[in-house]
Amino acid sequence: MFLSFFSLIIAIFAQTIFKKTNQTTLRMKRIYNFLALAIVAMLTLSLTSCEDERIADALDGIWEGQVSTNYSWRWSDYTKYQYVDMEFFKSANGYARGTGMEYDYDRWGGYTYCRFSYEVRNEEIFIDYEDGVSVRISRYTLTSGRFYGQFRDYRTGAYLADFDFVKRADHRYLWDEFYSKKSSFEEPEAE
Repeated sequence: MFLSFFSLIIAIFAQTIFKKTNQTTLRMKRIYNFLALAIVAMLTLSLTSCEDERIADALDGIWEGQVSTNYSWRWSDYTKYQYVDMEFFKSANGYARGTGMEYDYDRWGGYTYCRFSYEVRNEEIFIDYEDGVSVRISRYTLTSGRFYGQFRDYRTGAYLADFDFVKRADHRYLWDEFYSKKSSFEEPEAE
């Protein structure tokens, strides 16, 4: 009887110790899971900002092409095309933002222009024109020489127009061209 009582006390004591150890282990698992989740979240944010920088770098330059707007009038659907130049200047401070200028050409040879500022956030391009119009570009393809997609309403995301641009000049290489041309015109050395 004494032995059984002693075994029961040891079993209860062991269960209590194991339970406390198990609770400590659970707490540690929770802490490790929370830390792992925090690290994954920080990596996701940092990788997104790197991608935004890459997009802003690719935008830097002069793009030319067409903007097409689809609309319906009475019994028919129409598409209006307009030739457009967009020039993006990436900010020198290293953030995924900058300024630019848009030139809209009409079929008679005239044009209008409007300055804008832009920012790339979460792989979306937000453009604020100085005349108060704001657009978002969220569905697009951007390569080193081609940029096409859709302009959408800044706030609602509603479709506004399609665009298809090719890159005419890249600001990063214009400086290199200038200096290489300048060095080729140097005086020949005297013999």
